[in-house]
Amino acid sequence: LVTLVLEIYRPRIDDKKARLLYESRLIGLLGQPGGLISTAAQALDYQFGFKVSETWFYKYLEQKLALIIAIQVVVLFLSSSFVVIQPNEEAFRERFGKRNAHLGPGFSFKLPWPIDKVYRYKTTEIQNFVLGVLDQNEEAKPNSGAPEDVQVLLWTTQHNHGSSKDPEQNYNMIVASSDVLLDAAASDSVPVNLLTVSIPVQYRINDLTNWVYKTDNAGAMLQKLSMREVTRYLIGVDINVLMGPGRTKAQEELKKAIQQQANASELGAEIVFVGLQDIHPPVGQNEQSKATGGVAESYEKVNVA
Repeated sequence: LVTLVLEIYRPRIDDKKARLLYESRLIGLLGQPGGLISTAAQALDYQFGFKVSETWFYKYLEQKLALIIAIQVVVLFLSSSFVVIQPNEEAFRERFGKRNAHLGPGFSFKLPWPIDKVYRYKTTEIQNFVLGVLDQNEEAKPNSGAPEDVQVLLWTTQHNHGSSKDPEQNYNMIVASSDVLLDAAASDSVPVNLLTVSIPVQYRINDLTNWVYKTDNAGAMLQKLSMREVTRYLIGVDINVLMGPGRTKAQEELKKAIQQQANASELGAEIVFVGLQDIHPPVGQNEQSKATGGVAESYEKVNVA
């Protein structure tokens, strides 16, 4: 493209052999480095109508071009020595891949890249993840507080779990049941129920050194620990208590259990909140469960009765 533009605007000189467009400009530039500057000078002379290439300013630039480019490269190289850490961030400075300093908010200096590298982390912001599958495709409906904007969520309707178009993505977990009235055909059964869950967990980083250097991927590790503690807790708690008066207590106990495991693993994370508002018996999905009303519908009928 550059060759085509220069060919269009270059001055036309009589008795000069035309240059083929497909001729290698790269080889010509490497063989005669001054050729590119000379071509540019001729194009300027042709466009402005006088000898721009004979002015003192052009001659000065031609003489100092290498120095000017070198100064620009050095300035660009040195500009990587200045680092600004935002108020909600902390950072680590590594020198040749090894931890060198812990940087707080403010203005800091470092050796130019790639000698020193700075890695930033948002340590004061609340971060979160969801245990279970959250529907990211559903658009949140605006809620102005008016009665018509209030969204009513029913157990019998898909909401916030999996996808409204693919209910098979719902995440079901085992929860204990105090129901011991088992018939003879089910005498060998274990008193358990299924529970559809979508549990948000909020946390912040309180020890950046442990978060970054103690574990290879602390975020993924925290999610796995949280899922393990939730599974362990639900197996030992009665569904009627969990869905009723014991929900607030369950949230606090889960928060405490996850925090203990995070501390034992030295993750450097503080658990801020564990929510249990998005849990309910599974909604009927297959034909058999739809015919009988589904677990959620049956549970609702029992409570009403």
